[in-house]
Amino acid sequence: MHLRKIIKLFSSLLILIRPKQWSKNLIIYFALPFSVSELWAVGDLDQLKFLLIKISAGFIIFCSISGSVYIFNDILDRKGDSNHLIKKLRPIASGSLPISFAIVFAILLLISSTTTAFLISITFGIITLSYWVLMMIYSLYLKKIIFVDILVISMGFILRAVAGAAILQIPISPWLYVCTGLGALFIGFSKRRSEISNSNNNYENQRGALRIYTKPLLDQLISIFASSTLMSYVLYSFLSSNLPQNHSMMLTIPFVVYGILRYVNLVYNKNLGEFPEEIILSDKPLVITITLWIILSLSILVIFRT
Repeated sequence: MHLRKIIKLFSSLLILIRPKQWSKNLIIYFALPFSVSELWAVGDLDQLKFLLIKISAGFIIFCSISGSVYIFNDILDRKGDSNHLIKKLRPIASGSLPISFAIVFAILLLISSTTTAFLISITFGIITLSYWVLMMIYSLYLKKIIFVDILVISMGFILRAVAGAAILQIPISPWLYVCTGLGALFIGFSKRRSEISNSNNNYENQRGALRIYTKPLLDQLISIFASSTLMSYVLYSFLSSNLPQNHSMMLTIPFVVYGILRYVNLVYNKNLGEFPEEIILSDKPLVITITLWIILSLSILVIFRT
């Protein structure tokens, strides 16, 4: 009997920290290819292994700090989540996990992740703590303000990219941050549209900001940021100073074009934008496209390193 309770408790805690959404933290690896290309070219495999371990530790830390944010967010949103078709099944919204226990677990995650982050690097520790503070302010206030809610989410993605560069202690082109931020805005507004579409006209009780957003407005915003994301990536592939000067990175543009088109199709025809992490992990054409983009990008950086 006790074993069943323990298993149920661990299962609830695992659901609470949302492992599926950890895919967002993979952005922390964006800075890695620029180090890999240099170290691979000179044959410094020991340093390469060290950086892989270091950046992977950073990924785990961000998963942990994100888990802390998700727990506090679920506590604050438990009333709204109870009106959602899927979110009402979450441990806190369903009442299957005591709030006091969830708070203790969230604090432990916060302390352990920030402490480890500062041990890796002071800069990385500051970024990690700043991310947590920003997300907590978002959960308390900013997510209720139209446009500001998505802008803050975009800043969260940018902080992940900055964190990766801080761990590896390498400079990254501002274009990469621009692409990351605009891409996050595109995904964020797509998420809001799908939330409205999947709410059965009950979206006002699920999220405060949805009372102001409308589908026509979101359609325009999705179009704007899908286009600007693509344009920023095209400019990045041509103008970034830390890419091969023969502009070979332009060969990756078709994969980005298809990825954006595929995502738009899934949002409008299947209303899947509400859970971006599930799209990235489950849609085979998108998974294949991302995989091919990574392989080609790495190959270009290694073969035509600056």
